[in-house]
Order: sequence, then structure tokens, then C-alpha cells
Amino acid sequence: MSNWSYPIIPLKDIIESLDADWQKYTAYLAAALGKPEKAQQILEGYDRRITELKTALSDRYSDKTISVAHVSDKYGTEVYTVNSFLGSILSDLELQRPQSQSINKPDGTVKAIFGREVKNSSTVIIFILLLYFWRSRAKMLDSLLNKPLWKKLKAVQNGQVYPVDGFTWGVANPLSANAVIDDLYKYLVNIS
Repeated sequence: MSNWSYPIIPLKDIIESLDADWQKYTAYLAAALGKPEKAQQILEGYDRRITELKTALSDRYSDKTISVAHVSDKYGTEVYTVNSFLGSILSDLELQRPQSQSINKPDGTVKAIFGREVKNSSTVIIFILLLYFWRSRAKMLDSLLNKPLWKKLKAVQNGQVYPVDGFTWGVANPLSANAVIDDLYKYLVNIS
């Protein structure tokens, strides 16, 4: 019996960013598994849902900006840029982002300095990624929103800061993309 050795090419050498290029990664993975038609079906479903959501949103948010952030002890508050998984979805929906987040960064995030941006901030909606295992998610979010600088943000003043599942929103794959779209319907379309 021979010992066959095959070179392994790191995915980062094939696909620039697994986050922003999650659709390419999905197609690549499906092709590697011999199921390219399945990836096409999945990605066509995503495109269809994006088109439907864009129609439902109409021009309701054309003059408003949306931020997506996560908060952690290790990294502080970071926001997602256009070359992140979440940034790619918001771009596909043609939703506006603050200028400070409409950039490309190697890891798809940038340190948020909401306090310095308050005077110039036109962000009216903020999605905050929270991890489900945090025992006091509501308490942590409440503490954050009650900080003096955060209180000055339009999104906080208007009650448009929405906690979302950090694992679902943070993992670049078709299942997560559909869950993000579901949440966007919930908070941007089906509002009372």
C-alpha cells in the first residue's frame, strides 16, 4: 500500500476573504464535494431573497445609515466594514453605511469610536452582535446604551439599536446569510 501525499493549498490562497467572499467559498466547497449545482441553487436562493428584501425596503432607508457592531472585553467595540460578511449583505441590499465603515480592512472590522463620531454620525440603526452564552446580555446592552456618549447617538435616542445573535451574524455561510436576512426583515420591514 502506497502512502499518497497531496499538497494542500490554503483557502486564503484561493479566496481572498472567507467573509466577504463567502459566496465564492460556498461555490468552491460545493465543487470540491462534487455538488456545484447545489451551490448554484443555494446562491440563487440568496439572490432571490435579497431582491425580495430590497423590494420590501423600497427607499425607506435610502437616506439613513446602518452600523453593525460587536462588543467584547478582548476587542472593545468594533464595527464591520464593507469587506466583511455582514458588509457584503448590506452592500447587496444597497443599504448605506457610515463613511468610516465604507472601507476595506484586512479582517473586515475596524475599532469603533462612536463617541468621536457622535457629532457627525448619521447612523440611525445599529445592530449589536451578542453571544448567546452571555448570561446578562440585556444587562450588558443596557449598560452600553446608557453610556453618556452612546446616549448621544441617533440610533440610541430613537430606540433603533437591535441585539442580534453574534454567532449567527458572525459566521459567513448561506445559513447565516438567510438568518441575517430574516433579522433584517424583522427590524427593518416588519416594524410596528
